[in-house]
Amino acid sequence: MKSISQVAKLTGVSIRTLQYYDEIGLLKPSKLTASGYRMYDGNALQTLQQILFFKELGFPLKEIKEILEKPDFDRIAAFKKQKELFLLKRDRLDRLIQLLERLEKGEQYMSFKEFDLSDYINALEDFKSNQTETVIQHWGSIENFDMFIQKIRDDEEHVTKLAIQ
Repeated sequence: MKSISQVAKLTGVSIRTLQYYDEIGLLKPSKLTASGYRMYDGNALQTLQQILFFKELGFPLKEIKEILEKPDFDRIAAFKKQKELFLLKRDRLDRLIQLLERLEKGEQYMSFKEFDLSDYINALEDFKSNQTETVIQHWGSIENFDMFIQKIRDDEEHVTKLAIQ
């Protein structure tokens, strides 16, 4: 068992954030001491890790909570899908870094394809088409998943606008 301060040091998640996760029911401590201190076991840390993966992919806390509360939530399947999405994200970041390296060298090179999120969005759309039941189970509805995809599209437009400026 680890105290809340130990978990904060281990994970980089602030104590206040862990308290908030408890308040909203996203991550409950494994037990409370007689003094009221939150204590976390290995299972709670695994759940926190899963939460952090979802957050890194841009999922809102409310959606993360809904996904994790599903009785048929499959941690391994979620890891596989998260890995696929992270690889797409990494490839995009690698292309952006390569573009920056060219520009740092003084090349007069103008390109915007590196900002393109279409591979990532296509993977999400493909997942929606091929795993409709899973999407509904994890997001509650196709509409919720579509809102998530739209948020990513909106972010892409924002990134492109910043690049043009």
